[in-house]
Amino acid sequence: MRYVNIRFDAQGTFIDPKPYLALLDGLKTQLPAGARAFIDQPGHFHFGDHCLHDMMVRPTTTNGELRFGWPTRPDVLRIFYDDSVAVTTVAEPGAGRPDAAWEVIYDEILPSTAGCCHEIVCYEGTLRIDCTDLHATWAMPE
Repeated sequence: MRYVNIRFDAQGTFIDPKPYLALLDGLKTQLPAGARAFIDQPGHFHFGDHCLHDMMVRPTTTNGELRFGWPTRPDVLRIFYDDSVAVTTVAEPGAGRPDAAWEVIYDEILPSTAGCCHEIVCYEGTLRIDCTDLHATWAMPE
């Protein structure tokens, strides 16, 4: 991640999104409409109901789509990536099966030459999707 600081130590996982959040208002104007709407969701970056933190995701896209959820409520969030230019998956050693669900730590969306880049850091590895835009659909009350 470029701006979100994530650190692991004996006490656990430390997540500091403040550098990213400080830049977010300026970055929004450079993002495509769908990505901008997704990051504008109340609570998206503040560990609320619309935050990806602690959700589970399978690290493979199917027709440009990722599905997120919790063990008791799968498919709470579906993200469709338009014209995916590149999908990069980097698994941590010992991450288990590549088709198993990964636990999300935090995500960061930045402008890119294609449109936007959505980076999702998980305990098991990192997903990076470069696309022209993305569209998020929640299956829970707003």
